Amino acid sequence: MSVAIPLEQSITPVLQDFMNLNIFYLPVYYCGVDVWSVGCIFAEMVNQKPLFPGDSEIDELFKIFRVLGTPNEQSWPGVSCLPDFKTAFPRWQSQDLATIVPNLEPAGLDLLSPSKRITARQALEHEYFKDLEMVQ
Repeated sequence: MSVAIPLEQSITPVLQDFMNLNIFYLPVYYCGVDVWSVGCIFAEMVNQKPLFPGDSEIDELFKIFRVLGTPNEQSWPGVSCLPDFKTAFPRWQSQDLATIVPNLEPAGLDLLSPSKRITARQALEHEYFKDLEMVQ
């Protein structure tokens, strides 16, 4: 998983330096990670602020865990086999996404749920985007 977070903020940010969060290196790349990243950006746009504003990789990771819950074999099969996963990580329960992104209409909440992760094509066909005109 690679999540970009700002290293420094300025009064008039135009471009920011970013640090990649690579705590859990996945053995193979797959598009679900990109769709999840787009969901995070989408939530940040709705909230008008960073979703997981960490100041280090571990702080960033724990902020994600505090919102989505600490992953386990039930929520993420195979997570305990990833090289940097630690069974000693604090255990957080997932929070209701409606409290994290309160300005998002209910139809859009499942777009953010990691357990209901959809493909890019499914996102384009999702009820939340039904009023958008498709460009061919």
